[in-house]
Amino acid sequence: MFNEPVIFGRFLVNSTQGREYFEIYKKISPDSNQYKCIERTHTALGQHFLDFLEYSDEALPPIVSHYNKVFKYLDKDYLDQKKIHTTMGFIHDIYNSLSAVHPFWKSTFYLNPVLSNYKWYEFYYFREYMNYDASDMTEADRDSKMQHYWDQVRRSIMHELKELEEFLNFISSMRNAVTFCLDYSSFPEFSKLHTQQRAYLYQSHFDSNFMRNQTIQSIFNLSDRASAMDPDRLISFSDNNEVMVSSIISNANYYELIKKSKTALDFSALAASVEKTSIETTTNLDITTLEDISTICLYTFSLLVSNNVHVRPCKNCGRLFSPYNRKDELYCSRIQANSKTCREDYYDKQIHTDELIRYYRTAYKRENARKQRNIVNKPSSEKEFIQWTKKAKKALEKAKKGDISFEEFKKILDREG
Repeated sequence: MFNEPVIFGRFLVNSTQGREYFEIYKKISPDSNQYKCIERTHTALGQHFLDFLEYSDEALPPIVSHYNKVFKYLDKDYLDQKKIHTTMGFIHDIYNSLSAVHPFWKSTFYLNPVLSNYKWYEFYYFREYMNYDASDMTEADRDSKMQHYWDQVRRSIMHELKELEEFLNFISSMRNAVTFCLDYSSFPEFSKLHTQQRAYLYQSHFDSNFMRNQTIQSIFNLSDRASAMDPDRLISFSDNNEVMVSSIISNANYYELIKKSKTALDFSALAASVEKTSIETTTNLDITTLEDISTICLYTFSLLVSNNVHVRPCKNCGRLFSPYNRKDELYCSRIQANSKTCREDYYDKQIHTDELIRYYRTAYKRENARKQRNIVNKPSSEKEFIQWTKKAKKALEKAKKGDISFEEFKKILDREG
């Protein structure tokens, strides 16, 4: 009943093209098993991951702090519906705040144990079981169920809060790794190194636990040349995670089946149909839990390192970005408040600045010529020119920042304002 998400996220990666997509799907109706895509973003490889780190690093600490305060407000009393409703309202507000930070967060709260258990609590509190065959349900049974599920809600909140607190450290660790291993603008000594070489230095000299004991592990080792695997090599395996990858493999032996059926299938034609085509592999990862977010972050980081993708701060907004077309790109594709990308926004600012400077230079020449003409007849003209210059320079800086309009700027330089 409550084991299907209302919303979930799907992360699609095409490392061949250096592209990735993130889609958010919403259930068409409560009783339907169909989902409709309601959001879709398309970026360069790694951009969702970089944005997640950037935005979460800023927004997560105050949200976690608020969550801690809500947790202290929790009560064991499972019959005080008013207080419980207020508490769950706070929890929903926290989820909404996180959802606004980044789409990854938005995908993780609709199937979480907190809401699932709370739905079961309400199922018994509002006697929804009466809509089903519940002839054997007594008031004592109902009371016991309510107590059980409210206790599970409290335990789930405690666990979720711990996970979010761990995310604070995880995000900090990942940002350090991104700066050291991927940021082209940092550590000029590493500019000629492959990102895998930088990752090896980071893991071996600065954070020996990085990318170890995780859902997805990446171990960076020095190797002069490819060599056969040591048959006595030992690895450690952690089974803390219930399921990392699930596969459905048919048990049909197609080769035997085809031989016995004397099929007329032309394998030469099959081979020819794909011989001259390029097949690309897309990896799909669904997000429904907090653990899925860390898995995607680790997976993306590994892809960036293995593909030697260098990131850099955008020259316009200053945030790290992954190059979309060329490695030497200077501007990201983030949409700014004016609905333009950083590239478009920067060039608009440059054009505006050039226009301001041209007008300033024209006005300066005009005022300087006026001073030269009047310097004999009007001794104060030199002082007036200096005062005008100071005022004009201040106006130029304000206009560059957008504090005053171009028209206001012109009035000041033309001595009208």
